[in-house]
This record gives sequence, C-alpha cells and structure tokens, in this order.
Amino acid sequence: MARILLIDDDQDFREYIAAALQRKGHSVTAMSSGRDLLERIGASELGTDFDVIVTDILMPDVDGLEVILAAKAAHPGCKIVAMSAGGQISQSHLYLRMADALGAQRSLSKPFLISELCDAVNDNLH
Repeated sequence: MARILLIDDDQDFREYIAAALQRKGHSVTAMSSGRDLLERIGASELGTDFDVIVTDILMPDVDGLEVILAAKAAHPGCKIVAMSAGGQISQSHLYLRMADALGAQRSLSKPFLISELCDAVNDNLH
C-alpha cells in the first residue's frame, strides 16, 4: 500500500482516480490545486507524509511543473508521477517531457488505464 498525494483540478477526474487507487489498497490524499501543495510543503514533512505524488500538469494558479520543482526542492527524493491531457493545444507529450526533465519518475498521457497508473505508482515504491 502506498500513501499517495493526488493533485488535479478536475474534480470528477480527481475523485475517479482517488477511488480507483483506494480500491487497489492505496491511501489517497486529494488536492484540487498546486497551491494546496505549496502551502503544505511549508507546513509539514511532505517527503515523509507520502510515498508518491501524482500530479496533473496543466492547472490554474500553480501548475504541475511548479509542483514538481517545489516538491523536489523541499524533498529531493520524493517520487512523482506526472499526467497531462495537453490542454487546449493538445500537446501532452511536450508537457510530460518537461515534467520528466524536472524530475518526475513517470509520466502518463490522459486518458490512461488505471492499471497504467497503478504500475507507475508501484514502480516508484521500490
């Protein structure tokens, strides 16, 4: 079982993914924005609270790339899975390559199978 921090601004998608991960036995804390994470980094030991951060890339206010930078700066060893549908320009592969370059261990292009997300999480537990 992993302790997962899930960040996605799409409420329906966030709830769906959180429920699917919980059905697989994981403990999930869900946040609706990168800003929530930045506030938490200052308030707690993020690296010890969660095994894996799963973050969307395109979000208002604080995007997933900023989330990755902040999480890695606060806790260099934290494990991150990035996901993106690419937004209006539908270039998710470009955003995901940037996420990988910034330190995400895995990246997934939406839509993806729950099994792919579970594999990405499990790969980061070892």
